Amino acid sequence: MKLQKYIDILILILTFSLFMLFSRAYLVVPIILIAMLIRLIMSFKIDRRNSQILLTLLTIVFMLLTLIFDMYPLTMFTTIFTGIIFIILLLHDIKKDNKRKTKLHKLISVIGFVGLGILIMGYIAFSYNSIFPDTLTRSTQDIFPSKVVAHKSVDKNKDGTIYYKNLTYPSNYKNNKLDIYRAKNPKGTIFYIHGGGFAFDDKSEREDFLYRYVKEGYNVVNVNYQLSPDIRYPETLKQVNQALTFVNKHSKEYNIDTHKMVFSGDSAGGQLSGQLINVLNDKNYADEVGINVSSNARMKPKGYIAIGALTNSQNIAHTQFFLTDWFFDTLGRSYFETTDVQHNSKAEQAGVINHVKKDFPPTFISDGNFGTFTKDSKKFEQRLKELKIPVTSQFYNQSHGKLFHVYEIDVNHEYARKIHKKYITFLNELFDE
Repeated sequence: MKLQKYIDILILILTFSLFMLFSRAYLVVPIILIAMLIRLIMSFKIDRRNSQILLTLLTIVFMLLTLIFDMYPLTMFTTIFTGIIFIILLLHDIKKDNKRKTKLHKLISVIGFVGLGILIMGYIAFSYNSIFPDTLTRSTQDIFPSKVVAHKSVDKNKDGTIYYKNLTYPSNYKNNKLDIYRAKNPKGTIFYIHGGGFAFDDKSEREDFLYRYVKEGYNVVNVNYQLSPDIRYPETLKQVNQALTFVNKHSKEYNIDTHKMVFSGDSAGGQLSGQLINVLNDKNYADEVGINVSSNARMKPKGYIAIGALTNSQNIAHTQFFLTDWFFDTLGRSYFETTDVQHNSKAEQAGVINHVKKDFPPTFISDGNFGTFTKDSKKFEQRLKELKIPVTSQFYNQSHGKLFHVYEIDVNHEYARKIHKKYITFLNELFDE
């Protein structure tokens, strides 16, 4: 009986891990199945309680289905169902042990109840997040607070650059502010969208990173947008298109040549800027997404710089690290309003790689090597090569150390400084044509 209890604890803990390892269920489920089969055999030999045998068989079936179909809702249902069953079984066993009179057994029971209580609270919290991702999504703005500067200002610098901050662009949505950093003699303009899982961060967090472009002779438009879950797909894309309309309308005022624009962004911002190129290049696709690009119809982006970009939205939970998988999946389920991003039609529609065509502009792709979208970034590179689109990339393997998601925007990072020089080389070659 003691062995059976330990097996139950093991099953409960392993099942709990599926909340975060759902995208790698194949690593955990086989071990759970083996433990359940051992438990089943022990039930036949020791207890012969039909209810326990039936419940164990039922959880085995759900675990097998989870392994076969690899669908988030099914995995979460199996996780929650199995958790409830084995919590009940353990509570029953602890209660039986508590009837024994020895102090040691009573102490073990107390410790068991405390440990199980912590695990139960974990199950409740993760189950809630699985069903209601908006709560965590909304709280990310508190977890990752941004330096937000609200007032409008114009900074004229000694080197001839001018920084226009917090300009309001017409929009149906909130947080409709953008900055324009104007170079003295601009070679071109970078239209930049910050990342943050569509749910957090602010344009002001990218200032130091973007100022370096200005020092090299490039204008920069740094865009804010309303954050999820107060805005969903494809409304965010509509809003950044409205920001682009503002730039188009006021291009002469800010010395911007709209025929010399490179779109860029990091993470979710890379997805937005890449998808914006796709809708500008394909009216049928724009109509499918529901984006009115008439005011920007003549704009043809000259280039694209993807920085740790989410080029395949369905793979938002495929970052090579279980914690970022879990976190990004929560944000994705909230943004796309779905229980399963990997099989969601909206996420498929949003994928940059899914809808790229031959008229996509020359591209520079960079990504880290840990907790990020390296695999899809490389697939995106391969797809562009197949379409004979000029593409430059930089991926450092882990022999250079672990490079986390969007390490490129850290101005103090050694490899970020190296890769920034490559961005500038790419831009200079692009505008020297």
